[in-house]
Amino acid sequence: MSKKAFGILIVAFCLLGIMATMLIVFLNEKNDDFDNELSITVDGNKESLMQVRDLQLVPGQSQEYKFILVGQISGTFDITLEYLELQDGGLGPFVDVTISTDTETIHFGKLEDLLDKKDEVIFQHDFVPDEVLVIVINYTMPLETGNEAQLTYSDFNLKLLVEKA
Repeated sequence: MSKKAFGILIVAFCLLGIMATMLIVFLNEKNDDFDNELSITVDGNKESLMQVRDLQLVPGQSQEYKFILVGQISGTFDITLEYLELQDGGLGPFVDVTISTDTETIHFGKLEDLLDKKDEVIFQHDFVPDEVLVIVINYTMPLETGNEAQLTYSDFNLKLLVEKA
């Protein structure tokens, strides 16, 4: 191989590396536009909406969202999480969703089943004043996911409904 061809090859690889770095930075900034945490005071019936925009994952990657509920009154509350799909970019079948609190796993399944309303997330919690309940929603693309998941994404709203039982 001539020196000129080798030089062109090195320049091409450098440009490719710079473009890949710029793409990664752009995607990370794009995902930072919306809050991953939402705090809610529980003093009766409440409804809150969390926006999840352009959720994109690669195999082995996770993204976490949290609802932080602060109890102001005592009592048993029904808590419902409802997924409202806005745009299907094909990500649903490839992503595992784990919804948990610090004491229990409430739900484990595919994002697709939540978006298609095949699965429901409903549970109860007994609040005492000033108690904090953190609901963690973790989206993970398994490491063994193949090329068919490339360029997939999902846009949805996550509605939290808290009602006195």
